[in-house]
Amino acid sequence: MMMQIAPSKTLEFHAKISEFVRSGRKIISLGLGEAECGTPRHIVDAGIKALNEGRTKYSSSAGLLELREKIAEKLFNDNNIDAKSNEIVVTPGAKNALYLSCLSLLNDGDEVVLIRPCYVSNYPIVKLANSNTVIKEVDLIKPEFELDLDAIEKSINSRTKLLFLNTPHNPTGKMIRQYEFDFLVDLLQKYPKLHILSDEVYERIITGSCKHLSLASNQNISERVITVNGFSKAYFMTGWRVGYLHSKSKYLISKAVKIQQHINTNTAVFVQMAALAALNGDQNVYLNYIEQLKERKMIYEDFLNTNNYLTGSSYEGGYFTFIDISKTRLDGDEFATRLLEEKGVAVVPGVVFGEKYTDFFRLSFVNTTELFEDGLYRISNFVKEL
Repeated sequence: MMMQIAPSKTLEFHAKISEFVRSGRKIISLGLGEAECGTPRHIVDAGIKALNEGRTKYSSSAGLLELREKIAEKLFNDNNIDAKSNEIVVTPGAKNALYLSCLSLLNDGDEVVLIRPCYVSNYPIVKLANSNTVIKEVDLIKPEFELDLDAIEKSINSRTKLLFLNTPHNPTGKMIRQYEFDFLVDLLQKYPKLHILSDEVYERIITGSCKHLSLASNQNISERVITVNGFSKAYFMTGWRVGYLHSKSKYLISKAVKIQQHINTNTAVFVQMAALAALNGDQNVYLNYIEQLKERKMIYEDFLNTNNYLTGSSYEGGYFTFIDISKTRLDGDEFATRLLEEKGVAVVPGVVFGEKYTDFFRLSFVNTTELFEDGLYRISNFVKEL
């Protein structure tokens, strides 16, 4: 089974960038989803305080009660999800929450629908959870990357256990619309064995007029929606590794906690205390950053408007957009490699997010505005010189 699991291509590319940096080369990274700013001081202080107070022992495998209560409050207030503390499992990162959800749900012969392009770890997570799971892939509709409702419905049958949803979307920056939300609600009502795993880690990073929609807010289908979220993106806590899953299914939560007991035991307590401080603290932390992203969005739109060879998805939320490079006649790997070597700009090849996306690259907005603008200028010059 491990032969089916490839290394993380985004992390491999990051390692390549690190080699360039170590050699003394200055690189503008427009590749990874890690904000250029550090974790806010009050969150760091809460973690240090917890360490100094000896909060280094075991906790409940589900997570600290006070943190789960605060997450439940957040889900109710922000997402209109009627959440309770005993419906939440705190995990070492949102990726771990996705994995626990799949481990808890999937059996041999179950089918899973992945919507491509998608987060690089989704396919490996499913196969690691159950190597005998059948994966069906449905592509978003280009150029604006809407859900292909007909193709999704055709991919569903009585054996389909799980559909992955991600909004705001990595790698396209798109958000689901109300009509897509309504379609998914109807789909769950039509197929009683189907669950939706809703990855909402970028929910607070919104740069357009769209409102974030949480599928579990619809009480008619909330029993079969697993909401996954974390602290890495909104609170700049990528290296802390803390996320969570919410489900109203007592069976799933019970199973996820049991698995956690044997895999992780618990998420580090001092990290959980830092996450609690994030939720209790000043929320302007991410609001101020969104204003910077909106400024970069304007630069990005000017970049597309003045470039005849590149087209890109609308930047509505999250950290990324997806750029079509087909007019350059380079594939994504060659484009990204040459761009890095010739112009010192790092982006991620589109094929990382799906085999059909060889003529795309993912652009990240998380660098300083000055370096982001310089990076786009270098990309424009690179394309003109081809």
